[in-house]
Amino acid sequence: MFRLDPDCFKGRVTYDSSKVDRLVILDSRTIDGDQRFVEFYLDPIEVGSYQILIERMAKYQHLFTVAGRICEHRCYLEFQPWVLVTLAYSSR
Repeated sequence: MFRLDPDCFKGRVTYDSSKVDRLVILDSRTIDGDQRFVEFYLDPIEVGSYQILIERMAKYQHLFTVAGRICEHRCYLEFQPWVLVTLAYSSR
């Protein structure tokens, strides 16, 4: 877990979009409150393993809801392996 600091985003980093599959940008401005904490999880999942994908999402959802955090998932099924990105955050 790390604290998002606005000073980290002073300069804009450019990326050659032809050299990356996906680019994930965490922007603290989308989280309300003064103290913004984000946990970021990246899980490779075997292609076609829907049960594992669903179980992993449910596990994270339960874990972070009980902890009072907001949990969001993004699934990228066009890759091999599949990629599950989970963000858990709190503005408290």
